[in-house]
Formats: sequence, C-alpha cells, structure tokens
Amino acid sequence: MCRAHEKGGHYSSTNLSTFIYTHRIDDAKHISLEVWSAPGRTKPSFDEAKRQSYRPAHKGESFGPSWTNHWFRVTIHLPKEWEQYERVQLEFDSSGEAMVYSADGEIQHGELLIERKEVS
Repeated sequence: MCRAHEKGGHYSSTNLSTFIYTHRIDDAKHISLEVWSAPGRTKPSFDEAKRQSYRPAHKGESFGPSWTNHWFRVTIHLPKEWEQYERVQLEFDSSGEAMVYSADGEIQHGELLIERKEVS
C-alpha cells in the first residue's frame, strides 16, 4: 500500500492525512456488526446465509478455526452532515479471505475469487 502522505512520504509536507481522514466513526450508534458462523467447514450460499439468525459481533473479536466461514452483516447509519461527501469508505480487516456482497447478493468485492468448474 502506498502511503506517500504519511511521515517521511513524498507528500508528507502537504498534510494530506488531514483531508483523507476527515472523520472516523466506529461507535454502535453508526455501525452495527452481526455475525453468523457456518457449521463446521461448510460453505453456504448467500441465500442460505441470508436466512440465518445473526448475533451481535464486536470490534476485535476473533473467529476461527482456520477454514471456517463467518458471515457478517454490517448496518451503517451515516451522520446527516456526511451527505456532503462524494465518498465514504468502510474499513474492515478480516485478516483472511473475504467477499463483500450487496444486500441483494451481488458481489461487490472479493479478496480471493476462485472460478468453480465441474470436472467430469
């Protein structure tokens, strides 16, 4: 990741961090995080995961063991004054493979996307 605006970076004297990180929030009033952990090492579809009961999850909570699947539902309530911004970014570090879906199941982003093919 290029961080040219940080200390010692090419643009550090321009104080870009002030503009890049104008506002940051992660309190329960603005971000709701819920999780459903799939049983064993199963890989449920979006439709199956969507029908499950989710429980509250918290920042810093650990999930595992390796190769298990955990589905997160994130609800964001943006402050009214943020309507002026063209872009708002959610930072979520899963520390593993991840795929982001829209509420209707469309893939928005994948950190590892594998094409599945049937083998005869």
